[in-house]
Amino acid sequence: MKIVLDTNVLIAAHASHGLAGAVFELCLREQTIIISPEILRELANGLLKKIGAPPSIAAAVIELLNRTAEVHKPLPIPPGSCRDADDLHILGLAVAARADRIISGDEDLLVLGSFRGIPIVSPRQFWDAERQSKPCVHETPRPPYGRSRTAKRRT
Repeated sequence: MKIVLDTNVLIAAHASHGLAGAVFELCLREQTIIISPEILRELANGLLKKIGAPPSIAAAVIELLNRTAEVHKPLPIPPGSCRDADDLHILGLAVAARADRIISGDEDLLVLGSFRGIPIVSPRQFWDAERQSKPCVHETPRPPYGRSRTAKRRT
């Protein structure tokens, strides 16, 4: 399946080891991730400025995506196709790559539900659908180390 991961999902995937990270890892292993040069630029900027990642980490993430993802140039999409003109490149990328899904946390995209037959889903919706279709997918992402927040302490 070809998946367009919105920049906000990619940044969140590297900001913590939560749901977005689990979705990113699942897509790396089992799907084809579709990106554009613009997404790579936004991701590098977001990693450096929004989450304060060291330049070496940001460069490693960009290199990983350059090696593993398909890079496409978005097709032009008419203004007014979505509420936020900044999101037109995500829609154009999905159309250009003939993507099967767009995964985004952006409400301006999620409100569309789909675009030209391409479903637009949240990371949670994607994770839940994958969990239903593959029983081996963990119920919820596990913390990278230590106890979960809900684990009880022994006394």
